[in-house]
Amino acid sequence: MSLSTSSVLVSLKITQYSARKLDREASIDLCESKEASSDSGNFHKILIPKVHLQPIQRMVNAIRNYHYATTLPWEHRGADILPSKMYLTYVKEMGNLKTQFETLVNEFITDYPIIIKQVEKQLGHLYSESDYPNAESIRKKFSIGVDITPIPNVADFRIDLEHAEVEKIKSDLGTRLEAANNVAEQELFARLYTSVAKAVITLKEPGKIFRNTLILNMLELSRKAPLLNINDNVDITNQSKDLKSLCEKVNIDELRNNEDFDYRLDQASKFELILTKIEEAYNRSAP
Repeated sequence: MSLSTSSVLVSLKITQYSARKLDREASIDLCESKEASSDSGNFHKILIPKVHLQPIQRMVNAIRNYHYATTLPWEHRGADILPSKMYLTYVKEMGNLKTQFETLVNEFITDYPIIIKQVEKQLGHLYSESDYPNAESIRKKFSIGVDITPIPNVADFRIDLEHAEVEKIKSDLGTRLEAANNVAEQELFARLYTSVAKAVITLKEPGKIFRNTLILNMLELSRKAPLLNINDNVDITNQSKDLKSLCEKVNIDELRNNEDFDYRLDQASKFELILTKIEEAYNRSAP
């Protein structure tokens, strides 16, 4: 199965209101008060206290994290590979996340007039009414968009050029697609390796404190890896299955019990066995 038929390209675009603005007058005053040249520094006003925008920022982070966890890197920045096996899940979840994002933006816009009145007192002489557009103008600064496009297909490449030039372009495209395919597969191996290696190192250290996410993140990755396995690599399938089985069986509470270090070491050795197999498979698949 070729990359062109097993995946699509997806671009995630997010815009936000920065709530910061360069104050040239304050910048000049600051430089003069420090007896420095006027180009020594700039003063940026915080137009809206961060606390009011933090819920939106956290949601943006969650959206980006979901996107990167369910896609693989493409050769061009700004686009990523989305396996067809993940397509429906991705579209549905991204729609849910976008709805949550828009709800938070609406709540901020509703509070915007009240926030401005509070800020006017906080900023003192730095306050300028012109720094604050109307609520609808601010709303337009927030957006989330997902663009989905097909991956170029060498077999269906058509352009009105001489045959020799067309063949050269198709050959170059084929080479690039193969390289992108290899990079995507190596990235998936790297994600598995990094996640399991972190667990092995943590569990082997006596008294090392860790959160439940140490295991839960591996479990989540083990479930997604088969769907991100664009080449149906048997090693990825097998190691994901073994990792999922081990994560589901492990007793997290017992792992975090510092008095039972033997149990931690026993589980660490099991994870380390999977880690070794992942590394061996990675080396076999490396171009």
